[in-house]
Amino acid sequence: MKYHKTTILLLFFILTFIGCTKKEQATINRTWPTMGTVATVTIAAPDTAKIEQALQACINTTDRLNADLSIFSPTSNLSKLNSAQGAWTKLETDTKESLQLSIKYAKISNGAFDPTVSDLVKLWGFNTKEHISVLPEQETIDNALKATGYQNIVISNSSARLISPKANIDLGGIAKGYAVDICYDELQKLNLKNYIVNIGGNLRVYGKATPNRPWTIGVRNPFDKNELIGKLKLPSGMALATSGNYERFEYIDGKRYAHIIDPRTGKPVTGMAGTTVLSSTAVETDAMSTALFVLGPDAGLAALKHTPDCCALFIPDKQPIEIIVTSAFAKLFESLPEYKEQVTVLK
Repeated sequence: MKYHKTTILLLFFILTFIGCTKKEQATINRTWPTMGTVATVTIAAPDTAKIEQALQACINTTDRLNADLSIFSPTSNLSKLNSAQGAWTKLETDTKESLQLSIKYAKISNGAFDPTVSDLVKLWGFNTKEHISVLPEQETIDNALKATGYQNIVISNSSARLISPKANIDLGGIAKGYAVDICYDELQKLNLKNYIVNIGGNLRVYGKATPNRPWTIGVRNPFDKNELIGKLKLPSGMALATSGNYERFEYIDGKRYAHIIDPRTGKPVTGMAGTTVLSSTAVETDAMSTALFVLGPDAGLAALKHTPDCCALFIPDKQPIEIIVTSAFAKLFESLPEYKEQVTVLK
């Protein structure tokens, strides 16, 4: 299963865990490939003895979701819906819940997040083996837009259909976050006290890295992968996701185009280097990081009023670097001294 966003190794914000010393507390990591990316479970002592149980619980979860939600498997539940030519398709529980959540965040963002952009993404050379060398013609974009729109998805009881038979759903903008939340809940059942679930850079934490230190990550400068712009403390239960334009792009006619498509125009987003979003669920951060990247700080702030648990960081695609954070995000984010003057807090 491939996704619109980059993997943990290629994120525009590479999430670097600022760990503890061995004397303070040990951590154990387990990593496996899944959903077109990599997943990692990090467990801090004294729960490290449960790592194998935790790993298997999460592997079972991601295997199940891959079987249901992958658009690259013709036998997946989602592929069957896409190929049904508008006919009703019975949904698995995870497919139904993911679709419902996608519609929720599409409405919140006024269509800035949309699960039906699959054909537009491919039109610009992403999620396909065929790279394009010339810009898509406006008529071609307009035709693809006619089959785009979350309003095409109709759910009734445990079945769904697409109003436009040409519409195609790709849940890549929400599936990893959804998987993180389910894995997180599985580890709750094992009574683990201190852990991180991370799937392709979408993560959620529980407990602390040490008894006296919360889980903390470093946020990298999107314009220089060798530099951090600050660090971020993650309270227990919080989730994080990022979207950015600096690691996955296409060069067409000598110009670089980001992989995140604005569903309203059918064209790659311009003007933003990246967004980081915190919330109480990973599915919300996954969807909203994309939506806010499309919307930018001004319209994004309006969308955030509909998600009270959500807070965000924006970095426009310009120099010198500008770091824009919401007031709630600012309480958890500490910029490096050299970037202090570049930080603006939205009221």
